[in-house]
Amino acid sequence: NGLWGSIAEWNFEGESVAVHPKHDWCVQMFDIKAENYVLKTTLKPENCVAAGFIFDVDGDTIYSSNKIAMVDFSEKEVWLTRARNFKKDAARRINLPDGEFELKVLCFGTTVEVYVNNELFVHHQYERKGGKVGLFADMGKVTFKDTIIEYIEN
Repeated sequence: NGLWGSIAEWNFEGESVAVHPKHDWCVQMFDIKAENYVLKTTLKPENCVAAGFIFDVDGDTIYSSNKIAMVDFSEKEVWLTRARNFKKDAARRINLPDGEFELKVLCFGTTVEVYVNNELFVHHQYERKGGKVGLFADMGKVTFKDTIIEYIEN
């Protein structure tokens, strides 16, 4: 809706969501709030700069507090960052797999971990209280398949 990055058309088909923001980043927020959980998706990038999850969103605009776990295809890194300034809170190099791959984010208490194909790439500690979750895409086409959230009870 333009409140988060650029306006882009999100296409929902079966168990997949595809988007192609051409000149900027965008997010698709879900009406889901959670504190302790695992987010999983199968990413199929097609010439995009970056893709992943936005989470711990507290509000409804670009100025809301938030975090992003993403794979940056241009820099070949897995990042934890925040929308609007995109300062790297934590990052690690990755040899990008060909085709599609699984992206998983674990959020439990102060811990946030990012996995690609079940390999841990980033572990970071945040002060966090949970919030809304969504999908993140930056300049290029990407498909998110079989996206799920698994809640973890304390």
